[in-house]
Amino acid sequence: MISPLDNRMDIDPQSDGSRSGSQGANEEVSFNVAEFNSTVIDAIEQYKSSSTDDPPPFGSKEQLWYEDPDILLYLVTRTFLPESQMDMSSCNLHLKRNRPLLSALQTAYTSHDFASLLSHDAMPDDVKERAPKLEQDITPSTSGNLQDLQDSQVISFQLLFKAPYIGDTAKLFIITLNDVRKAYLNNPLVKKPYNWTVSIIQSSGMGKSRTVEEAGKTVFTFPINIRQEAERDRKAYPPPDSRIRQFFEERVNCNDETQQADYMILLWEMFDRALALVNSRFPELTGAKLALAWANYLEEGGTDLKPGHYRQQFYDGVISEATTKISARTSLNVDKLERRLQTSCRRLIRRIQPVSNNKNVFFMYIDEAHSLTQAIETGNKGHKRNQFHNLGKVLSKLVDYPMFFIFLSTNSSLKDLAPPAFHYRSDRAVQGSQLIPPFTELPFDIYEDKVINEFGSMTLARACEVEVMVLFGRPVWYTIHKVNSDVDVFELAMSKLSNNRMSGHEADSILAALGVRVGITFEGKEITFDEKSNRIAANEEKTAVEEQHSYLAQSKLVESHMRVAYSIPQHRG
Repeated sequence: MISPLDNRMDIDPQSDGSRSGSQGANEEVSFNVAEFNSTVIDAIEQYKSSSTDDPPPFGSKEQLWYEDPDILLYLVTRTFLPESQMDMSSCNLHLKRNRPLLSALQTAYTSHDFASLLSHDAMPDDVKERAPKLEQDITPSTSGNLQDLQDSQVISFQLLFKAPYIGDTAKLFIITLNDVRKAYLNNPLVKKPYNWTVSIIQSSGMGKSRTVEEAGKTVFTFPINIRQEAERDRKAYPPPDSRIRQFFEERVNCNDETQQADYMILLWEMFDRALALVNSRFPELTGAKLALAWANYLEEGGTDLKPGHYRQQFYDGVISEATTKISARTSLNVDKLERRLQTSCRRLIRRIQPVSNNKNVFFMYIDEAHSLTQAIETGNKGHKRNQFHNLGKVLSKLVDYPMFFIFLSTNSSLKDLAPPAFHYRSDRAVQGSQLIPPFTELPFDIYEDKVINEFGSMTLARACEVEVMVLFGRPVWYTIHKVNSDVDVFELAMSKLSNNRMSGHEADSILAALGVRVGITFEGKEITFDEKSNRIAANEEKTAVEEQHSYLAQSKLVESHMRVAYSIPQHRG
């Protein structure tokens, strides 16, 4: 156990009276976000170097383990308020009473954006009361969603997102998942899928969220966004479904059986309520026409900051009813819950597509899915899986039904959303052996045909104009420039390439820039784990060899520095 920080080191970021990383009550002091983040990073390194524990705290750059969340909360609090009375024990107690803060701490640790924690609803009161109203600025995208331009007067995220969809990637995605289903169904049991889930993994600005939304106009879709609470103060689009996110946050430390039972209830309630709504609102519609009507219904009344009011009502009702059922439960009968879930799924499928056509009948996607992959705080015999894996086991009970679950994120290590085979070994030996590899084929250069159409013959001088350059590369550049030509696309691109020039990301930023300038090919050899000696433990801790492998470097560049993920080997899926 780590001893109290007070007895080990002294953190006083305001000792010279000039640092802007701390803030007193009601003081009109300019708050320097970059300096605050840098000060916290220094405090982490100082704590780590002074520790005698084995393993030392903050041993991983990607994940908080063991007492790390307690220490990080302490460091952030004391850096911001040196006079705070919070010590290590009170931080530990505070986190036990405010579980949603754990995922926010993990997000801040990964992104080095500690200032975003200060106004989090679950932070200590003395911090929240003094939290500065942060300047709206260009901030790093953690998900690839539109959350990089923060001034709503400059540009509307919703307007960007609702620009005409160009290309056939959404159609390709639908066809790909249909083909995947057909291919696997022709295999023997041992080669059938463990569940019908797929991750869309690609760097920022490539159109992940937009692609699944567009697909939802053809295939009946449940859209879910579980962006972290700490990120809500930043304008972002699509906006989060807060009640769904809270449902998951409240169960992050429940044992595996309880999580799985609760997720079954959540899904069956979602299917039942959707069936009732479809019957009452769209009694004559089926198939693609029903999908479009349903998508428009959920979207109605949506803004940059809030989902559509019918979407909010739907998910609020689902969570309220599911929570009531869970609270009234006196015992766990997993087999009964499984049968109930399958019945509700089957009924909804028959309503959406009365005549089977061997295609996927509905999708459910979870955007910002990285929060489901956070490590188990205290693993034990009854709690060996994180939320992503527990949800995956529940979805394996629906493997006989024509539906697909889709997970989107760039803020997770790729291995979390594309787990190696041995993460699922015990279940897959009985239920099916295959995990479906991630989908990475998102649009690029989709406006290139406009170059000649709009500008005629191409000269070198013409090619150097902003109006031409934005027609190439990621769709987001042209869309932003088209909606508001005053936005500095170059500044935005440099910010995203360098992860907003955050302290601690300098080496990765240089590598990302070199990758754009001269092209860098990483060693193609994939890591092979010794399943006996290097098997991942319950907390999925990284092995030393994996930490050093080029796969990790590529993952970090895709997550935070705009590197394109061209392919992920099937055995990683």
